[in-house]
Amino acid sequence: KTKSIALDIASFDSQEFSEVLIQLGEFPILKEVELTGEWVWDDTNELPSTLGNLKQVKSLTINLYEVPTSFLPNELGEMKSLERLVINRMEMRMIPDSIGNLRNLRVLDLCQTSIRTLPSSIGALHLLEELSCEECWELSSIPDEMCNLSSLKRLALDGRFLNIPERIGELQQLTQLSLCGHFLTIPENIAKLLNLTKIHLRGRFEKISQGYYSNSKPFQRDTLISDFSNFESISKTKWVEFKRNEKPIPWLVVDDVRELMARPLGNIKLQSSFTKVHLPGEERSDSN
Repeated sequence: KTKSIALDIASFDSQEFSEVLIQLGEFPILKEVELTGEWVWDDTNELPSTLGNLKQVKSLTINLYEVPTSFLPNELGEMKSLERLVINRMEMRMIPDSIGNLRNLRVLDLCQTSIRTLPSSIGALHLLEELSCEECWELSSIPDEMCNLSSLKRLALDGRFLNIPERIGELQQLTQLSLCGHFLTIPENIAKLLNLTKIHLRGRFEKISQGYYSNSKPFQRDTLISDFSNFESISKTKWVEFKRNEKPIPWLVVDDVRELMARPLGNIKLQSSFTKVHLPGEERSDSN
């Protein structure tokens, strides 16, 4: 007997695999399932609906090749014990609305997929602590309901032409925030995320909400946090200046931030101290 199993779907036809899932659903000790291999089924565009039989499984990892763009069945939402769902490196473009039924889900990792939007039902995942959409460059829509994730601690969104929901400041448990790509707006409400210990903004930002963006020039590629001015609405903030060629480059850092990741700046002089500073090929600690 085992608590985990890895299945190569190419070893079965779709009907055989459906029957395998039924059988696995009868083993209460099974807690972790990994699906691997190449999609070789011509008779279906979805995983079998019997995936929903795995009601006892707590962790599901899917890493398949040549999958249809929408291959997850609605029955995914019947895996009520699921706490961790990892779907990486696939051409998947959408996940079913039934994901909102996974009320025990703690981790949702969709890194390196072609997902274009997140369903509004994601807002029902009140125990979710980590949502990662890193390197999801097709992502262009974030539902406002994401801001209902009251337990969310780590959020990573990569995409293009993204509007960040105005209510993002309601994610009061958030400690790590990473936004990378091409963003249309960054709302002023982000100033209310007072529990952040790590923040990473990188990419192109067309518009920063009036009141704390110092000018109308858009951020350029690989900028972290720069060109902010009036951020008094955040408590415990301080200004930091990197100097290069005698021209100051302003950076905003929240007091509780432990790490700072920066683009290449040549020879820089830190005007304030950090617990940890990340530069290409270099790490500095407690610098002044």
